[in-house]
Amino acid sequence: MSSGATGKVTFYDGTTILGTGILSATTASLTTIQLASGTRSLRAYYLGDGNNSPSTSATISQTIVPGASLGLKAPVNYPAVFP
Repeated sequence: MSSGATGKVTFYDGTTILGTGILSATTASLTTIQLASGTRSLRAYYLGDGNNSPSTSATISQTIVPGASLGLKAPVNYPAVFP
């Protein structure tokens, strides 16, 4: 892919679309919380543009392990001071 490539990249877990990222300087990224625990097969697909052909990344295997979360905390009341 050339440095002038433009457009979007679609990210997949197997055949499930995780989302899209905007291509910038030959890089696109995606942050998600949608991945279930276990071994996932992740890949990216670039549709192409007027100067660049479509392209699919190699599939990578990634193991997702659940982690502890702080979750929501109890509300905190702050005193209000009005002039």
